Amino acid sequence: MSSPGKRPASPRLIAVNRFFWPDMAPTGQLLGDLAGDLCARGWLVTVICGRHRYDRPYGRLAPRETVDGVAVQRVWSSGVGSGSLLGRLLAYLSFHVSATLALLAEAKRGDVVLVGTDPPLFSVPAALLARLKGARLVSWNHDLFPEVAEALGFASAGSGFGRMLARLRDASLRAATLNVVVSGGMKERLARRGVLPERIRVIPNWSAREIRPVPLAANPLRVEWGLADRFVIGYSGNLGRAHMGERVAELVRRTIDLPRLSWLFIGGGSGQSHIQDVITETGATNVLFRPYQARSELSRSLSVPDLHLVTLAPACEDLIMPSKLSGVMAAGRPLLFLGDRDGAIARTILRHDIGEVLDPDRPETWTSKVAALLARPDRLAEMGARAREAGEAELAPARLVASWREVLAETAAQGYAGSAPAALYRQEARPGHDRPILQRSRAAARTAFLGLAGVASVLALYPEFNFGALQGWKDASEPLAHTLAFAGLTAAGAFAWRLSAGLLLGLVTLAIGLELVQFLSPGREPHLGQVVASIAGVSLGGVFVRARQAVSWG
Repeated sequence: MSSPGKRPASPRLIAVNRFFWPDMAPTGQLLGDLAGDLCARGWLVTVICGRHRYDRPYGRLAPRETVDGVAVQRVWSSGVGSGSLLGRLLAYLSFHVSATLALLAEAKRGDVVLVGTDPPLFSVPAALLARLKGARLVSWNHDLFPEVAEALGFASAGSGFGRMLARLRDASLRAATLNVVVSGGMKERLARRGVLPERIRVIPNWSAREIRPVPLAANPLRVEWGLADRFVIGYSGNLGRAHMGERVAELVRRTIDLPRLSWLFIGGGSGQSHIQDVITETGATNVLFRPYQARSELSRSLSVPDLHLVTLAPACEDLIMPSKLSGVMAAGRPLLFLGDRDGAIARTILRHDIGEVLDPDRPETWTSKVAALLARPDRLAEMGARAREAGEAELAPARLVASWREVLAETAAQGYAGSAPAALYRQEARPGHDRPILQRSRAAARTAFLGLAGVASVLALYPEFNFGALQGWKDASEPLAHTLAFAGLTAAGAFAWRLSAGLLLGLVTLAIGLELVQFLSPGREPHLGQVVASIAGVSLGGVFVRARQAVSWG
């Protein structure tokens, strides 16, 4: 580590994202492109990611390796039941803990810490650790959580608990040196949430550099997949909750009898089950499924369809930008968009005349519009050529990676962030205060801390234990009770010892441990909302203590 006041010979980046090379996840591939480019230009890059693969959740990757100069550290996280909501929550929470520990050990003063939005809300612990370590935080916002969850109908995301998570997220983004978003609409949303506009940059996501158009007649996959003489509408990537699987299935149902038409779904996602239901009900034989394709195969797989379907729930506009858009444009194929006609994707399609927009609320118009496209192969070819041209002008990988390189270099050049942790969190007595009295107060605080931890554990593990009105208040106010209890534990522990990463991580471990005990106990049910509330309480307590110390001890 360099000495104070001296800058390292090479700038250093630590990136945290749940997926990385060789995974098929778009965020992992984007990070791989950026990390490789930075390494080639002299940066020291470490990536902290998970060991599970996006396309094969139960496969494990090596804990450590070096890829094109990038030091890859893969931490443990849960992969059990990752296809369910509960499984995903466990995967997110366990990755949060493992990645926070790894970042704590890895980050040094002067580093640039880059965090994505998979898993959601990792900017919250990253902001605290960046401050403690004297590093600079850059947030890469592919989507906005919890707003996405609320838009998709998760009631808890719009409750008081969801609003609390949003405020924590906002605080972490305001503390970041820079926030990169993938669309102008997303920038406007963050600005309305109090993030300074000058700390927000718009850099769209790009496609793989290798993607090139492959003529239909020269594409071997069309023959291999039995599509040589068919008109193909393709969907490539994840068909998840934000992509309206039920409406895509209805679109397939309404167009399935059009002459020579075949549907091709490449990838995965929960929405594919709705397509399978249509096949079962209709007996259709012109709907094909293929797995995620290797990056080296994307030129051919994306060039199989005559027309590509892209979808986005209108409620998710400005919260998500489908990564498949840039890939389809790079492959020189026209687009069929099912989503908000006034949204960013529709505006791009209509501005460049590279496809057609379907109104999700007017399914009676879908069949005629698709049939009109099928009848004009010459116009589709012209649209595809314009899509390729527009993609090269606006979404060229080399230009967008260069934009990232520029903003990261600016961030690294700003110098070390904040005060050294020892200065910010020092525990000396303030002028005019007697040290023995302060020491005795801290001894009493240690006793109070241990007592509070014991009471919190009993209340969490034994809800039938009767504390009278206290127990009734606890039952009525969860998860707020968990938030307040762990915020109090954090404040008491910080006064008893000092605010440290060890204290915060210990309390997070306690919160998770209590819920795991309930999970493993017969007849007991865990409450993930409560453990998330407990972790939020730790974060709130840490923020409060840090602010109080900064005011008190300057």
